[in-house]
Amino acid sequence: MNDNDAGSEAAAGGAAKRLQFQFTLPPPQKLLITLGALLMVIAPLLSWFKAEGLDAFPNLAGAGWSSGGAGVMVLLIGALLLVRRPSAGLAIGRSLGAMLVSLIFILRAADGTVAAGAWVGLIGSILVILGIGVSLTDADNRPALQVSRAGAALLGAVLAGIGSFWLDWEISFSSESLEGGLNTEVIAGFPVLILAVAALLSLLTLLDAGASDRAKSMAAFHVQYAGACIAVVAAADILGSLMGGVGGMMTGGGLVSSGPVVALVGAFFITRSVQPAEAA
Repeated sequence: MNDNDAGSEAAAGGAAKRLQFQFTLPPPQKLLITLGALLMVIAPLLSWFKAEGLDAFPNLAGAGWSSGGAGVMVLLIGALLLVRRPSAGLAIGRSLGAMLVSLIFILRAADGTVAAGAWVGLIGSILVILGIGVSLTDADNRPALQVSRAGAALLGAVLAGIGSFWLDWEISFSSESLEGGLNTEVIAGFPVLILAVAALLSLLTLLDAGASDRAKSMAAFHVQYAGACIAVVAAADILGSLMGGVGGMMTGGGLVSSGPVVALVGAFFITRSVQPAEAA
């Protein structure tokens, strides 16, 4: 075998590995995902928080201070889905994160103050999740994944779990106190804690010597989407604090608490630990 043949084989192997990390979609599911992603992009063009003045009209208000970072995050995820579709685990994890940040905004906003943008973002993310979920019912569309760095994934899940309940997620100027992520006025830590525990439980499958390759691949898939979802929830909270949102995730404008930062670092370790499974 000459050097050219060896190079061609290596390139073919790399291309096959990349293809394993992609997923194909039948037209109905693709249409559902595209429609959901479009709604996610449109949502920040609408108001998320009913207010006086310019923020009371359909404009870029959802991408501004009124959504507390949630609108920006939904916009980014929707745009990424339209431009370049990632692996199924990352796509469903990010879409689930967009759904959660929209839902958290709705739950935290006062009664009667939630505008159309938040609902459009929520519906769009749900449509994307449904489209990907239906496509995964076909075994041919299920990605072949592996956890190549179990130690990093374990560390990331522990960091995300600790950040969710032990560290601060909100700085309240009114009371000059710090609020944990499991505080009912914050609530962002609840999904992070649940997903961190889910990732830990999925990692236990890898310790089972009798587990099949399919079971290990599905465990890696669960770990991947949990990490991606944690990243979105944590990043939205950080954006909200930097933007000084008063209607969304944070109230401490310009001050970033430790909880979402640690959770975001943990999510990075989790997602980076999952890779396409090596071909047999």
